[in-house]
Amino acid sequence: MKISKCLIISKDSIFVTEIERMLQKAPFLNHVASVLVFEEVIFKVSEFAPVLIIIDTSSFSLSQAQSVFDIVNPYIPLVLVSNDANHAVEAYRLGIAVDFILKPLNLDRLMVAINRALNQHLSYSGMSGVNFSFLKIGRSYKKFFHDEIIFIEAYGTYIKLYTEKGKFIINDSISKVEDKLSNFSFMRIHKSYIVNTQKIVSFTSSSFELSLGKVPIGPNFKHRLEGLFTMLSKTHFIHK
Repeated sequence: MKISKCLIISKDSIFVTEIERMLQKAPFLNHVASVLVFEEVIFKVSEFAPVLIIIDTSSFSLSQAQSVFDIVNPYIPLVLVSNDANHAVEAYRLGIAVDFILKPLNLDRLMVAINRALNQHLSYSGMSGVNFSFLKIGRSYKKFFHDEIIFIEAYGTYIKLYTEKGKFIINDSISKVEDKLSNFSFMRIHKSYIVNTQKIVSFTSSSFELSLGKVPIGPNFKHRLEGLFTMLSKTHFIHK
Protein backbone atom coordinates (compact mmCIF):
# COMPACT_ATOMS: atom_id res chain seq x y z
CA MET A 1 0.00 0.00 0.00
CA LYS A 2 1.18 3.51 -0.78
CA ILE A 3 2.32 5.68 2.13
CA SER A 4 -0.75 6.88 4.03
CA LYS A 5 -0.77 10.18 5.88
CA CYS A 6 -3.09 11.44 8.58
CA LEU A 7 -3.51 15.11 9.50
CA ILE A 8 -4.81 16.02 12.99
CA ILE A 9 -6.46 19.43 13.44
CA SER A 10 -6.72 20.47 17.07
CA LYS A 11 -5.72 23.28 19.45
CA ASP A 12 -5.17 20.71 22.21
CA SER A 13 -1.56 19.50 22.13
CA ILE A 14 -2.35 16.76 24.70
CA PHE A 15 -5.11 15.43 22.44
CA VAL A 16 -2.74 15.50 19.46
CA THR A 17 -0.11 13.55 21.41
CA GLU A 18 -2.71 10.96 22.45
CA ILE A 19 -3.92 10.47 18.86
CA GLU A 20 -0.35 10.23 17.56
CA ARG A 21 0.43 7.55 20.15
CA MET A 22 -2.61 5.53 19.10
CA LEU A 23 -1.88 5.90 15.41
CA GLN A 24 1.53 4.33 15.90
CA LYS A 25 -0.39 1.05 16.20
CA ALA A 26 -2.06 1.54 12.82
CA PRO A 27 0.33 -0.02 10.26
CA PHE A 28 -1.52 1.52 7.32
CA LEU A 29 -0.79 5.07 8.51
CA ASN A 30 2.90 5.74 8.01
CA HIS A 31 3.04 9.50 8.62
CA VAL A 32 1.11 11.74 11.00
CA ALA A 33 1.15 15.54 11.14
CA SER A 34 -0.83 18.07 13.15
CA VAL A 35 -2.10 21.64 12.94
CA LEU A 36 -2.76 23.68 16.08
CA VAL A 37 -3.69 26.95 14.32
CA PHE A 38 -6.68 26.85 11.99
CA GLU A 39 -5.25 29.48 9.62
CA GLU A 40 -2.49 26.99 8.73
CA VAL A 41 -4.87 24.19 7.72
CA ILE A 42 -5.05 24.98 4.00
CA PHE A 43 -1.27 25.20 3.68
CA LYS A 44 -0.75 21.97 5.61
CA VAL A 45 -3.31 20.04 3.55
CA SER A 46 -1.55 21.11 0.36
CA GLU A 47 1.97 20.50 1.66
CA PHE A 48 1.34 17.22 3.50
CA ALA A 49 -1.29 15.68 1.15
CA PRO A 50 -3.03 13.50 3.78
CA VAL A 51 -5.40 10.64 2.96
CA LEU A 52 -7.34 11.22 6.20
CA ILE A 53 -8.08 14.24 8.40
CA ILE A 54 -9.10 14.03 12.07
CA ILE A 55 -10.66 17.23 13.45
CA ASP A 56 -11.14 17.92 17.15
CA THR A 57 -14.40 19.88 17.22
CA SER A 58 -13.96 20.43 20.95
CA SER A 59 -11.32 22.98 20.05
CA PHE A 60 -12.43 23.96 16.53
CA SER A 61 -16.03 24.66 15.61
CA LEU A 62 -18.26 22.60 13.34
CA SER A 63 -18.37 25.55 10.95
CA GLN A 64 -14.59 25.32 10.67
CA ALA A 65 -14.90 21.58 10.07
CA GLN A 66 -17.44 22.40 7.36
CA SER A 67 -14.98 24.77 5.70
CA VAL A 68 -12.32 22.03 5.64
CA PHE A 69 -14.87 19.61 4.18
CA ASP A 70 -15.79 22.11 1.44
CA ILE A 71 -12.13 22.28 0.41
CA VAL A 72 -11.17 18.59 0.43
CA ASN A 73 -14.41 16.76 -0.38
CA PRO A 74 -14.56 14.11 -1.76
CA TYR A 75 -10.84 13.40 -1.94
CA ILE A 76 -9.94 13.41 1.76
CA PRO A 77 -12.41 11.97 4.31
CA LEU A 78 -12.92 13.61 7.70
CA VAL A 79 -13.30 11.97 11.11
CA LEU A 80 -14.60 14.27 13.85
CA VAL A 81 -13.79 13.88 17.54
CA SER A 82 -15.51 15.82 20.33
CA ASN A 83 -16.67 15.70 23.94
CA ASP A 84 -20.08 17.02 22.85
CA ALA A 85 -22.50 14.36 21.59
CA ASN A 86 -24.60 17.06 19.92
CA HIS A 87 -21.75 17.56 17.45
CA ALA A 88 -22.36 14.03 16.17
CA VAL A 89 -25.99 14.81 15.31
CA GLU A 90 -25.07 18.07 13.61
CA ALA A 91 -22.14 16.50 11.75
CA TYR A 92 -24.48 13.79 10.47
CA ARG A 93 -27.03 16.41 9.37
CA LEU A 94 -24.35 18.35 7.52
CA GLY A 95 -22.83 15.20 6.02
CA ILE A 96 -19.30 16.42 6.58
CA ALA A 97 -17.71 13.36 8.20
CA VAL A 98 -17.45 9.64 7.56
CA ASP A 99 -17.46 9.01 11.31
CA PHE A 100 -17.73 10.74 14.68
CA ILE A 101 -15.98 9.66 17.89
CA LEU A 102 -17.09 10.81 21.31
CA LYS A 103 -14.31 11.45 23.81
CA PRO A 104 -12.61 9.85 25.71
CA LEU A 105 -10.76 8.16 22.89
CA ASN A 106 -10.68 4.40 22.56
CA LEU A 107 -8.13 2.69 20.32
CA ASP A 108 -10.56 0.08 18.93
CA ARG A 109 -13.16 2.74 18.11
CA LEU A 110 -10.51 4.93 16.48
CA MET A 111 -9.36 2.04 14.29
CA VAL A 112 -12.95 1.45 13.11
CA ALA A 113 -13.27 5.11 12.13
CA ILE A 114 -9.93 5.11 10.31
CA ASN A 115 -10.83 1.98 8.36
CA ARG A 116 -14.11 3.55 7.26
CA ALA A 117 -12.33 6.73 6.21
CA LEU A 118 -9.58 4.95 4.28
CA ASN A 119 -12.12 2.77 2.49
CA GLN A 120 -13.87 5.92 1.30
CA HIS A 121 -10.57 7.41 0.22
CA LEU A 122 -9.75 4.32 -1.81
CA SER A 123 -13.10 4.45 -3.56
CA TYR A 124 -12.58 8.06 -4.63
CA SER A 125 -8.90 8.31 -5.42
CA GLY A 126 -7.27 4.88 -5.51
CA MET A 127 -4.76 6.15 -2.91
CA SER A 128 -3.45 8.68 -5.42
CA GLY A 129 -3.99 11.64 -3.17
CA VAL A 130 -5.77 14.93 -3.84
CA ASN A 131 -5.88 16.39 -7.35
CA PHE A 132 -5.06 19.94 -6.31
CA SER A 133 -2.53 21.96 -4.34
CA PHE A 134 -2.76 25.26 -2.51
CA LEU A 135 0.10 27.58 -3.49
CA LYS A 136 0.90 30.95 -1.98
CA ILE A 137 0.27 34.17 -3.92
CA GLY A 138 1.14 37.23 -1.88
CA ARG A 139 -0.35 36.67 1.57
CA SER A 140 -3.02 34.18 0.58
CA TYR A 141 -3.21 30.64 -0.80
CA LYS A 142 -4.87 29.80 -4.10
CA LYS A 143 -6.20 26.39 -5.10
CA PHE A 144 -4.72 24.99 -8.34
CA PHE A 145 -6.01 21.79 -9.90
CA HIS A 146 -3.06 19.72 -11.12
CA ASP A 147 -4.63 18.99 -14.50
CA GLU A 148 -4.79 22.75 -15.20
CA ILE A 149 -1.06 23.31 -14.61
CA ILE A 150 1.01 23.10 -17.80
CA PHE A 151 4.51 23.94 -16.58
CA ILE A 152 6.44 25.83 -13.92
CA GLU A 153 9.37 28.20 -14.42
CA ALA A 154 11.88 29.42 -11.83
CA TYR A 155 11.66 33.17 -11.25
CA GLY A 156 14.40 34.13 -8.79
CA THR A 157 13.24 33.00 -5.35
CA TYR A 158 9.71 32.65 -6.76
CA ILE A 159 8.17 30.67 -9.60
CA LYS A 160 5.90 31.39 -12.55
CA LEU A 161 3.04 28.93 -12.78
CA TYR A 162 1.60 28.54 -16.28
CA THR A 163 -1.94 27.21 -16.37
CA GLU A 164 -4.84 26.94 -18.78
CA LYS A 165 -6.31 30.00 -17.05
CA GLY A 166 -3.21 32.20 -17.15
CA LYS A 167 0.15 32.83 -15.49
CA PHE A 168 0.66 33.25 -11.73
CA ILE A 169 3.61 34.32 -9.56
CA ILE A 170 3.95 31.92 -6.62
CA ASN A 171 5.80 32.73 -3.39
CA ASP A 172 7.86 29.55 -3.37
CA SER A 173 11.12 28.30 -4.85
CA ILE A 174 11.08 25.78 -7.68
CA SER A 175 12.70 23.17 -5.40
CA LYS A 176 9.96 23.48 -2.77
CA VAL A 177 7.21 23.24 -5.37
CA GLU A 178 8.97 20.23 -6.90
CA ASP A 179 8.76 18.49 -3.50
CA LYS A 180 5.06 19.35 -3.15
CA LEU A 181 4.18 17.97 -6.59
CA SER A 182 6.56 15.01 -6.67
CA ASN A 183 3.76 12.48 -6.01
CA PHE A 184 1.81 13.63 -9.05
CA SER A 185 2.43 13.85 -12.81
CA PHE A 186 5.13 16.54 -12.59
CA MET A 187 8.83 16.19 -13.40
CA ARG A 188 11.78 18.53 -13.06
CA ILE A 189 13.40 18.57 -16.50
CA HIS A 190 15.72 21.56 -16.09
CA LYS A 191 17.10 23.61 -13.22
CA SER A 192 14.48 26.22 -14.14
CA TYR A 193 11.54 24.10 -15.34
CA ILE A 194 9.01 21.54 -14.13
CA VAL A 195 6.48 20.13 -16.61
CA ASN A 196 3.18 18.36 -16.22
CA THR A 197 3.93 15.16 -18.12
CA GLN A 198 0.24 14.84 -18.99
CA LYS A 199 0.53 18.04 -21.04
CA ILE A 200 3.39 16.94 -23.33
CA VAL A 201 2.42 17.16 -27.01
CA SER A 202 5.72 16.08 -28.57
CA PHE A 203 9.38 15.90 -27.60
CA THR A 204 12.96 15.76 -28.78
CA SER A 205 16.15 14.90 -26.93
CA SER A 206 16.50 18.56 -25.99
CA SER A 207 12.96 19.85 -25.36
CA PHE A 208 9.31 19.11 -24.66
CA GLU A 209 6.54 20.70 -26.70
CA LEU A 210 3.58 21.83 -24.60
CA SER A 211 0.41 23.71 -25.51
CA LEU A 212 2.12 26.97 -24.53
CA GLY A 213 5.39 26.28 -26.41
CA LYS A 214 8.70 24.49 -25.99
CA VAL A 215 10.44 23.90 -22.67
CA PRO A 216 14.16 22.97 -22.74
CA ILE A 217 15.60 19.84 -21.15
CA GLY A 218 18.65 20.49 -19.00
CA PRO A 219 21.72 18.35 -19.81
CA ASN A 220 22.09 17.40 -16.15
CA PHE A 221 18.48 16.17 -16.03
CA LYS A 222 18.47 13.84 -19.05
CA HIS A 223 19.45 10.79 -17.00
CA ARG A 224 16.36 11.34 -14.82
CA LEU A 225 14.10 11.33 -17.87
CA GLU A 226 15.05 7.99 -19.43
CA GLY A 227 11.96 6.30 -18.03
CA LEU A 228 9.73 9.13 -19.24
CA PHE A 229 11.27 9.00 -22.74
CA THR A 230 10.65 5.25 -22.87
CA MET A 231 7.04 5.63 -21.74
CA LEU A 232 6.31 8.41 -24.23
CA SER A 233 7.97 6.52 -27.07
CA LYS A 234 5.52 3.64 -26.55
CA THR A 235 2.50 5.95 -26.91
CA HIS A 236 1.18 8.13 -29.69
CA PHE A 237 3.46 11.03 -28.77
CA ILE A 238 5.57 12.49 -31.54
CA HIS A 239 9.29 11.98 -31.09
CA LYS A 240 11.17 14.32 -33.42
